[in-house]
Amino acid sequence: MCLNYKTMALVFFKNEGAGVKLKATVHSATGKLGFTDATAKHLKLDIGKYVQFATDDNDPTAFYMINNTDKDSENSFEVKKAGDYFSVNIKTLLDKRECDYTNYTIIFDMVQDYAYEGLEVYKLKERKLAKKKK
Repeated sequence: MCLNYKTMALVFFKNEGAGVKLKATVHSATGKLGFTDATAKHLKLDIGKYVQFATDDNDPTAFYMINNTDKDSENSFEVKKAGDYFSVNIKTLLDKRECDYTNYTIIFDMVQDYAYEGLEVYKLKERKLAKKKK
């Protein structure tokens, strides 16, 4: 009796760890978008840097942030630093998008979108949470 065994080769996955969970939270009093320490480090945020925000012409609910823009333009938002904390003032933009950051805690989970060559684009997925009662 002849047995035919199928040969196989194992392909191992690289252990890349859990990675950094990128997120930013809107300050309810000021409309500033504040970045967690891990997110700020990952994005290499610093004074003198700018970011831009965009939507998709086919999906106006989509919200994107383009990182690491060194040039100040009418479409850019300046990165500010207070202590060790980085933020961007997007109050006017959030108001135009009718984002209710005063009555809810708004958190954006950020996922890099590799569809745009040459740009560091992050899709901002909004989470709206009820404010904790004091």
